[in-house]
Amino acid sequence: MSLASRKGTVVPLKPSQQKNHKKALHLDGPGLGDPASTTIMQRVTYPPRLSLNAILVTIFCFILLMSSGFLPINLTSPLQWGLRPDLQQAMPYTVQLPAAFSLVVFLGPYMGTGMLLCYILIALLGYPLFANGGGLDYITQPGFGYWLATMIVAYPISTRFHRFFTKTSSFRAWQVLKQLVLATLAIHGIGILYVIGLYLCGQVSPESLPGWLSRLSLEALPYDCLAILIGCSLIRPVRLLFWWILY
Repeated sequence: MSLASRKGTVVPLKPSQQKNHKKALHLDGPGLGDPASTTIMQRVTYPPRLSLNAILVTIFCFILLMSSGFLPINLTSPLQWGLRPDLQQAMPYTVQLPAAFSLVVFLGPYMGTGMLLCYILIALLGYPLFANGGGLDYITQPGFGYWLATMIVAYPISTRFHRFFTKTSSFRAWQVLKQLVLATLAIHGIGILYVIGLYLCGQVSPESLPGWLSRLSLEALPYDCLAILIGCSLIRPVRLLFWWILY
Protein backbone atom coordinates (compact mmCIF):
# COMPACT_ATOMS: atom_id res chain seq x y z
CA MET A 1 0.00 0.00 0.00
CA SER A 2 1.29 3.45 -0.81
CA LEU A 3 0.22 7.09 -0.88
CA ALA A 4 1.25 9.90 -3.19
CA SER A 5 3.48 12.56 -1.66
CA ARG A 6 3.22 16.31 -2.32
CA LYS A 7 5.84 16.08 -5.10
CA GLY A 8 3.87 13.40 -6.94
CA THR A 9 6.08 10.50 -5.99
CA VAL A 10 4.66 7.38 -4.39
CA VAL A 11 5.72 6.84 -0.80
CA PRO A 12 5.17 3.33 0.61
CA LEU A 13 3.46 3.10 3.96
CA LYS A 14 5.02 1.40 6.92
CA PRO A 15 3.28 -1.75 8.24
CA SER A 16 1.88 0.18 11.22
CA GLN A 17 0.63 2.93 8.91
CA GLN A 18 -1.01 0.37 6.62
CA LYS A 19 -2.89 -1.11 9.58
CA ASN A 20 -4.13 2.30 10.71
CA HIS A 21 -5.07 3.24 7.14
CA LYS A 22 -7.14 0.07 6.70
CA LYS A 23 -8.77 0.62 10.09
CA ALA A 24 -9.73 4.16 9.13
CA LEU A 25 -11.28 2.94 5.89
CA HIS A 26 -13.38 0.29 7.61
CA LEU A 27 -14.22 1.88 10.96
CA ASP A 28 -17.74 2.81 9.93
CA GLY A 29 -17.96 0.39 7.03
CA PRO A 30 -17.23 0.65 3.33
CA GLY A 31 -19.25 3.86 3.11
CA LEU A 32 -16.04 5.76 3.95
CA GLY A 33 -14.55 4.56 0.70
CA ASP A 34 -16.08 4.58 -2.76
CA PRO A 35 -19.75 3.47 -2.47
CA ALA A 36 -19.76 2.43 -6.10
CA SER A 37 -17.01 -0.11 -5.44
CA THR A 38 -19.05 -2.05 -2.87
CA THR A 39 -22.04 -4.30 -3.34
CA ILE A 40 -25.20 -4.20 -1.25
CA MET A 41 -24.24 -7.41 0.56
CA GLN A 42 -20.87 -5.91 1.47
CA ARG A 43 -22.42 -2.71 2.76
CA VAL A 44 -25.00 -4.42 4.99
CA THR A 45 -22.17 -6.33 6.67
CA TYR A 46 -21.23 -3.06 8.37
CA PRO A 47 -23.42 -0.99 10.71
CA PRO A 48 -25.22 2.02 9.20
CA ARG A 49 -23.51 5.39 9.32
CA LEU A 50 -24.93 8.34 11.22
CA SER A 51 -27.73 9.98 9.23
CA LEU A 52 -31.27 11.23 9.73
CA ASN A 53 -32.69 7.88 8.60
CA ALA A 54 -30.35 6.01 10.94
CA ILE A 55 -31.44 8.23 13.86
CA LEU A 56 -35.10 7.48 13.09
CA VAL A 57 -34.30 3.76 12.98
CA THR A 58 -32.49 4.11 16.33
CA ILE A 59 -35.62 5.68 17.85
CA PHE A 60 -37.67 2.79 16.49
CA CYS A 61 -35.20 0.33 18.06
CA PHE A 62 -35.58 2.20 21.35
CA ILE A 63 -39.36 1.71 21.21
CA LEU A 64 -38.90 -1.92 20.21
CA LEU A 65 -36.60 -2.52 23.18
CA MET A 66 -39.08 -0.85 25.52
CA SER A 67 -41.93 -3.01 24.21
CA SER A 68 -39.95 -6.23 24.63
CA GLY A 69 -39.93 -5.79 28.40
CA PHE A 70 -43.71 -5.90 28.65
CA LEU A 71 -44.24 -9.11 26.68
CA PRO A 72 -43.33 -11.98 29.02
CA ILE A 73 -43.31 -15.50 27.65
CA ASN A 74 -44.16 -18.50 29.82
CA LEU A 75 -41.40 -21.07 29.33
CA THR A 76 -40.37 -24.19 31.18
CA SER A 77 -37.51 -23.67 33.58
CA PRO A 78 -34.32 -25.46 32.45
CA LEU A 79 -34.07 -26.83 35.99
CA GLN A 80 -37.26 -28.79 35.32
CA TRP A 81 -36.52 -30.10 31.83
CA GLY A 82 -36.04 -33.63 33.13
CA LEU A 83 -39.38 -33.77 34.94
CA ARG A 84 -42.65 -35.11 33.60
CA PRO A 85 -44.73 -32.50 31.76
CA ASP A 86 -47.41 -32.53 34.47
CA LEU A 87 -44.79 -31.64 37.09
CA GLN A 88 -43.17 -28.81 35.13
CA GLN A 89 -43.99 -25.22 36.04
CA ALA A 90 -43.81 -22.30 33.63
CA MET A 91 -41.63 -19.29 34.39
CA PRO A 92 -42.10 -15.78 32.95
CA TYR A 93 -39.29 -14.88 30.57
CA THR A 94 -38.68 -11.62 28.69
CA VAL A 95 -36.35 -11.17 25.74
CA GLN A 96 -35.42 -7.63 26.77
CA LEU A 97 -31.73 -8.26 27.49
CA PRO A 98 -31.14 -10.39 24.35
CA ALA A 99 -33.04 -7.75 22.36
CA ALA A 100 -30.81 -5.02 23.82
CA PHE A 101 -27.68 -6.96 22.86
CA SER A 102 -28.90 -7.68 19.32
CA LEU A 103 -30.01 -4.07 18.73
CA VAL A 104 -26.63 -2.71 19.83
CA VAL A 105 -24.89 -5.02 17.36
CA PHE A 106 -27.45 -4.11 14.68
CA LEU A 107 -26.97 -0.35 15.07
CA GLY A 108 -23.22 -0.50 15.58
CA PRO A 109 -20.85 0.43 18.41
CA TYR A 110 -21.73 4.13 18.49
CA MET A 111 -25.44 4.48 17.76
CA GLY A 112 -26.21 1.13 19.40
CA THR A 113 -24.28 1.79 22.59
CA GLY A 114 -25.61 5.35 22.70
CA MET A 115 -29.17 4.10 22.35
CA LEU A 116 -28.75 1.56 25.16
CA LEU A 117 -27.02 4.11 27.41
CA CYS A 118 -29.89 6.58 26.91
CA TYR A 119 -32.35 3.79 27.62
CA ILE A 120 -30.68 2.94 30.94
CA LEU A 121 -30.37 6.59 31.99
CA ILE A 122 -34.02 7.36 31.21
CA ALA A 123 -35.09 4.28 33.15
CA LEU A 124 -33.00 5.38 36.15
CA LEU A 125 -34.75 8.76 36.07
CA GLY A 126 -37.94 7.01 37.06
CA TYR A 127 -39.52 5.72 33.88
CA PRO A 128 -40.39 1.99 34.17
CA LEU A 129 -38.48 0.88 31.09
CA PHE A 130 -36.98 -2.19 32.70
CA ALA A 131 -39.00 -5.38 32.94
CA ASN A 132 -39.07 -5.01 36.75
CA GLY A 133 -39.59 -1.25 36.93
CA GLY A 134 -37.21 1.70 37.00
CA GLY A 135 -35.94 4.58 39.11
CA LEU A 136 -32.62 5.30 40.75
CA ASP A 137 -33.26 2.61 43.36
CA TYR A 138 -33.08 0.05 40.57
CA ILE A 139 -29.28 0.23 40.86
CA THR A 140 -29.62 -1.82 44.03
CA GLN A 141 -31.68 -4.46 42.23
CA PRO A 142 -29.87 -7.66 41.17
CA GLY A 143 -31.09 -7.35 37.58
CA PHE A 144 -29.32 -4.03 37.00
CA GLY A 145 -25.94 -5.72 36.79
CA TYR A 146 -27.12 -7.66 33.74
CA TRP A 147 -28.01 -4.41 31.97
CA LEU A 148 -24.55 -3.00 32.61
CA ALA A 149 -23.02 -6.28 31.46
CA THR A 150 -25.06 -6.22 28.25
CA MET A 151 -23.77 -2.76 27.36
CA ILE A 152 -20.18 -3.66 28.26
CA VAL A 153 -20.15 -6.92 26.29
CA ALA A 154 -22.20 -5.78 23.28
CA TYR A 155 -19.86 -2.90 22.44
CA PRO A 156 -16.76 -4.95 21.48
CA ILE A 157 -18.92 -7.50 19.65
CA SER A 158 -20.51 -4.73 17.57
CA THR A 159 -17.10 -3.30 16.64
CA ARG A 160 -15.92 -6.54 15.05
CA PHE A 161 -19.16 -8.20 14.01
CA HIS A 162 -18.45 -7.47 10.33
CA ARG A 163 -15.17 -9.39 10.49
CA PHE A 164 -17.05 -12.67 10.91
CA PHE A 165 -18.30 -12.34 7.33
CA THR A 166 -14.92 -11.95 5.65
CA LYS A 167 -14.00 -15.62 6.07
CA THR A 168 -15.32 -18.82 4.57
CA SER A 169 -18.87 -19.91 5.39
CA SER A 170 -17.89 -22.75 7.75
CA PHE A 171 -15.33 -20.63 9.59
CA ARG A 172 -17.79 -17.73 9.74
CA ALA A 173 -20.59 -19.81 11.26
CA TRP A 174 -18.26 -21.27 13.89
CA GLN A 175 -16.82 -17.86 14.81
CA VAL A 176 -20.25 -16.24 15.12
CA LEU A 177 -21.53 -19.10 17.27
CA LYS A 178 -18.48 -19.11 19.52
CA GLN A 179 -18.36 -15.35 20.00
CA LEU A 180 -22.07 -15.03 20.78
CA VAL A 181 -22.04 -17.93 23.25
CA LEU A 182 -19.00 -16.45 24.99
CA ALA A 183 -20.71 -13.05 25.04
CA THR A 184 -23.78 -14.55 26.72
CA LEU A 185 -21.61 -16.27 29.31
CA ALA A 186 -19.75 -13.01 29.93
CA ILE A 187 -23.01 -11.11 30.47
CA HIS A 188 -24.17 -13.62 33.05
CA GLY A 189 -20.74 -13.79 34.67
CA ILE A 190 -20.70 -10.02 35.21
CA GLY A 191 -24.32 -10.14 36.34
CA ILE A 192 -23.56 -12.82 38.92
CA LEU A 193 -20.64 -10.79 40.26
CA TYR A 194 -22.95 -7.78 40.58
CA VAL A 195 -25.49 -9.81 42.55
CA ILE A 196 -22.74 -11.12 44.84
CA GLY A 197 -21.52 -7.54 45.28
CA LEU A 198 -25.01 -6.47 46.36
CA TYR A 199 -25.04 -9.37 48.80
CA LEU A 200 -21.72 -8.29 50.30
CA CYS A 201 -23.08 -4.74 50.63
CA GLY A 202 -26.15 -5.96 52.45
CA GLN A 203 -28.61 -5.18 49.63
CA VAL A 204 -29.47 -8.84 49.07
CA SER A 205 -30.29 -11.13 51.97
CA PRO A 206 -28.58 -14.52 52.33
CA GLU A 207 -31.95 -16.25 52.03
CA SER A 208 -32.81 -14.61 48.69
CA LEU A 209 -29.34 -14.87 47.10
CA PRO A 210 -29.75 -18.44 45.71
CA GLY A 211 -33.18 -17.54 44.36
CA TRP A 212 -31.87 -14.49 42.52
CA LEU A 213 -28.95 -16.40 41.01
CA SER A 214 -31.25 -19.20 39.92
CA ARG A 215 -33.84 -16.87 38.42
CA LEU A 216 -31.49 -14.47 36.66
CA SER A 217 -28.82 -16.89 35.42
CA LEU A 218 -29.43 -20.62 35.86
CA GLU A 219 -32.95 -20.45 34.44
CA ALA A 220 -32.46 -17.62 31.95
CA LEU A 221 -29.02 -18.45 30.52
CA PRO A 222 -30.09 -21.11 27.95
CA TYR A 223 -32.94 -18.96 26.67
CA ASP A 224 -30.78 -15.83 26.57
CA CYS A 225 -28.16 -17.68 24.53
CA LEU A 226 -30.77 -18.95 22.08
CA ALA A 227 -32.42 -15.53 21.78
CA ILE A 228 -29.10 -13.77 21.16
CA LEU A 229 -28.16 -16.30 18.48
CA ILE A 230 -31.50 -15.80 16.73
CA GLY A 231 -31.40 -12.02 17.08
CA CYS A 232 -27.86 -11.65 15.72
CA SER A 233 -28.55 -14.08 12.87
CA LEU A 234 -31.27 -11.67 11.68
CA ILE A 235 -29.01 -8.60 11.63
CA ARG A 236 -27.78 -8.87 8.05
CA PRO A 237 -31.18 -9.91 6.59
CA VAL A 238 -32.88 -6.97 8.33
CA ARG A 239 -30.17 -4.57 7.16
CA LEU A 240 -30.59 -5.92 3.65
CA LEU A 241 -34.37 -5.52 3.85
CA PHE A 242 -34.05 -1.87 4.87
CA TRP A 243 -30.79 -1.06 3.11
CA TRP A 244 -32.48 1.74 1.15
CA ILE A 245 -33.20 3.47 4.46
CA LEU A 246 -30.01 2.71 6.37
CA TYR A 247 -27.34 3.12 3.66
